[in-house]
Amino acid sequence: MAELIFHRAGGHTLRLSGSAQEMANFWLGYLPICCLLAFNCLMLRQLNVKKSPVLAGLIAFFMVIVFSSPTVAIPGEVQTFIRNLTPEMESLLQQKLERRQVFFDLTPKAERNATRLNPYSRIHRDTVFDLRVNYEENLPTLTGKVFDWQERDVIERVANQSFANGVRSQVAIFPYNDVDLDYGITIKPYSNLYTKPSTDIADLATQVRLGTPVKLLQYSGDRRFVRVRIEDDGYLAWIKREDLKECDRDTFEQWVTAPKVQIARTLNRPQTLYFGTRLPYRQSSPGANFIGPIMPNTALKQAGAESEAIAVILPDNREVQLNRRDVILPENSPRDKPRLLEIAKQFLPQGALGGGRYLWGGTVGTRLDCSGFVQTVFRAGNIYLPRDAYQQKLYTQPVAGSLRNIDELQPGDLVFFSENRRLATHVGIYLGNYRFIHSTRRGGYSGVKINRLRNGTRYDRYFQRTYFGGGRVPMQLIGDRAA
Repeated sequence: MAELIFHRAGGHTLRLSGSAQEMANFWLGYLPICCLLAFNCLMLRQLNVKKSPVLAGLIAFFMVIVFSSPTVAIPGEVQTFIRNLTPEMESLLQQKLERRQVFFDLTPKAERNATRLNPYSRIHRDTVFDLRVNYEENLPTLTGKVFDWQERDVIERVANQSFANGVRSQVAIFPYNDVDLDYGITIKPYSNLYTKPSTDIADLATQVRLGTPVKLLQYSGDRRFVRVRIEDDGYLAWIKREDLKECDRDTFEQWVTAPKVQIARTLNRPQTLYFGTRLPYRQSSPGANFIGPIMPNTALKQAGAESEAIAVILPDNREVQLNRRDVILPENSPRDKPRLLEIAKQFLPQGALGGGRYLWGGTVGTRLDCSGFVQTVFRAGNIYLPRDAYQQKLYTQPVAGSLRNIDELQPGDLVFFSENRRLATHVGIYLGNYRFIHSTRRGGYSGVKINRLRNGTRYDRYFQRTYFGGGRVPMQLIGDRAA
């Protein structure tokens, strides 16, 4: 017998079955229509409008809909599947994403002969999860997409434990058959990525620099956009396909694993390259093609000892000769906190990298949002950080949970803020002496600025009131994750 479960905001659950279920489905599904009809009748009566064939016809029409439309309940085995799957997926994603907590909730939506499992919206920033339970001859079939075999294995194992007669699985994993080439490398100085396949600035999710490797997950309906997973930070969003060089796996892996230099300052000549861009390099004559392995670092140092020029390789295989002072070699990445803090200060209005206004979704150039600024600074040291503030908080080691413990903070730690006290909504970098640097719209001007966690202005006190704890950044390299 099917079971109907009502989840209420307070967390209480009401279960009905049998005839009670049918009555509950009926009234919950059509109560709004009945209320609307009653309201219309009252309004007509107040207006002294006489009954008419038209009114009677409308009422009859709605009643036919009410009494003829089927009601759909979520099968009990699907509810069991959801209850069992939720903690298993949370545990797996916490391990894969290296976070203390992952918010994974599933909301079932009944469709004809199927139930779609809709995940908590933020999961779409971290992984692919599009799952349905279809019913064919009373045997459930799992269809849809997840990202990798680990996720699929958990889903299939839990499903076989939750459905009495087992399940069939047709769940796809990356690479997907409905995508032509599965990999790509960005080919523009910077590219915008969006929460949906559009170029509306309100939908801006993040940005990437030239040469960023991505995995292709899903085309838009018109195939002008593709949803991708950014290899550097694992973030998922939509990008215009014209911004990509789509490629095969061998080309992608060669690009990802090649040793890279990082652009030390934004350059306009001979090629626009933004600060933080990471590109393969070698010491060679101009015009050489990018074929075979890149020269190892030791060979580069020996070959480059007599030269001030260094060749970086672009995604189209062209070489660009740069001055060595304009790039940071891997072994010279500024991973010590004092050097990273000096880089952070360069984004202040008068700094070499500063002058830009706050931009929601900004991670490239001078227009940065709060977590984009933090990620960009640590990127200078080739240090991995997730994209969003709430992700960064759950990834870093907790320190100074309240301002009473502020002395636990060290320069270079992250400081988080939240008004809702559930998720971090803002982030900055602690400088020491109760000061932190961050990017925000407000506070005298829009952009990167320094504020205080003790005393100070009214704006300082706002951050003192919304302080949500600190986080110490693990020294994990971007290249180690992306390889």
